[in-house]
Amino acid sequence: MPNRKKWLEWHGAAVLGAATVLGFAPFGLFPLPFATLALLFRAWRGAATPWRAAQTGYVWGLGFFLAGVSWIYVSLNQFGDMAPPLAAVATLLFCAVLAAFPALAGFAFARYRGGTAGGDALLAAGLWALTEWLRGWIFTGFPWLALGYSPSRADAVVSHRPGALRHLAGTVRRARWRVAAGVCRAHLPPLMKQLRYKAVEQKTLSSP
Repeated sequence: MPNRKKWLEWHGAAVLGAATVLGFAPFGLFPLPFATLALLFRAWRGAATPWRAAQTGYVWGLGFFLAGVSWIYVSLNQFGDMAPPLAAVATLLFCAVLAAFPALAGFAFARYRGGTAGGDALLAAGLWALTEWLRGWIFTGFPWLALGYSPSRADAVVSHRPGALRHLAGTVRRARWRVAAGVCRAHLPPLMKQLRYKAVEQKTLSSP
């Protein structure tokens, strides 16, 4: 029965991840990613262990990237002349690596969450912004499907202002960075203090 519940949770997370892609061009349902992320954060809050939260984040990421970067298969197969099975495996492996970033955010959230709804919301948003930045920077980066781009198709809302679409996406990204900076200021000093204490304790125990 617990395994059945776990599989249902994973299927739900994968569906939520895939549905998030509808918030980006050409679909333009830009409020949708905020709802799917809220449900993901809620699942993280209910996770029994950090590893369980990481698993949920990983499955969510698989659904998200498999649905959102399918053009990589097309590029490898049609334009790179790669055999379909090899192109499919390469795309799957690529998405499996990308899914590690939501998994990392889920693990860190469950490990360092404080328990209050407001604090958990700030921590989850900050960790999401941080792992998105890592995904866009590490190994030259792959910033595709960053959340800040989802409002870029909100033509009905902002089309009356020149440059408003770009401004809206930039505002979302800046807000995420501010949240990330606040979370880092709140959580990094206690973490560093704990690490220094552990290092001193280990050095004391190992000294003759």
